[in-house]
Amino acid sequence: MALKLPVWLLLALIVFLLVIDLLTFWVVRLNMTTALDLALDAAMIAAIEETDLLRGKSFIDETKAQVVALKYFRENLALNEHLENKFLKKTNFELNFRSDGLRPLIFAEVNTTVVTHVPKLVGREGIEITISQEQYYLQNYKNLAPTG
Repeated sequence: MALKLPVWLLLALIVFLLVIDLLTFWVVRLNMTTALDLALDAAMIAAIEETDLLRGKSFIDETKAQVVALKYFRENLALNEHLENKFLKKTNFELNFRSDGLRPLIFAEVNTTVVTHVPKLVGREGIEITISQEQYYLQNYKNLAPTG
């Protein structure tokens, strides 16, 4: 009977850690999805030249969009220069531009490892996760700027 108590306590500890890990994973994933969405919006807004807008065109400067998206993604998740924080390790951020045949779109993908407790029991650092998101944008639109 004396042996049953430590077994139950160990089992309760593992269940507790599992629940904490699931909550951590869920919250981190939600925060990453939100940060990625904000980064794509910021990239689209910052990468469009004002002079192009006045001409009725919205061409995106891809280099500027990548820099701005990465900046806002890092800031929203409080990541360091290696794209890591207390919960995220080995983060890789990619931003690509492509077309689905009709409209151009920005495609972002983030690969990272979410640091949790239970995988450490089996010798792993955490749970690997990949989040991807795409956002369409108009390349041409009607010029509504006042004329002369």
